[in-house]
Amino acid sequence: MRCILFDENVPEGVRRLLAGYVVETAAELGLAGLANGDLIEAAEKGGFDVMVTADQNLRYQQNLAGRRLALVILTTNHWDMIRPHGRRVIAAVEEQAQAKEQDARLEALLLEGLASKRIPLDAAFRKELAAKAKQILDKYKDRARP
Repeated sequence: MRCILFDENVPEGVRRLLAGYVVETAAELGLAGLANGDLIEAAEKGGFDVMVTADQNLRYQQNLAGRRLALVILTTNHWDMIRPHGRRVIAAVEEQAQAKEQDARLEALLLEGLASKRIPLDAAFRKELAAKAKQILDKYKDRARP
């Protein structure tokens, strides 16, 4: 099941749209008021798959490359405008999470290939790559689709 973190600016109604998911808010976790970068870091450390926000500037303020956390940015924080597009919100959450999983799996396969004995790397580096690949693959192997 996907674990989703809502930024402070996401209306409560969006939670009802994602009833089949584990949803927590920044406020519930005591993360209210954190700067965007700190909130993203906390979400990743907390094991969240997706963060939903209405902060349009976040993508420009933060370097999101290499992040494990999928990000869904709503175009507004007005529930009356979001409600008619509920299916699109659900699809965006799932699409972004799947894209991040795919990226992680590809990264793990690449690392696994580099760590194989067919590539001339020193043993310590191969061991480190193999451990990283295993960690990435383990993160996703037991996750069931909602």
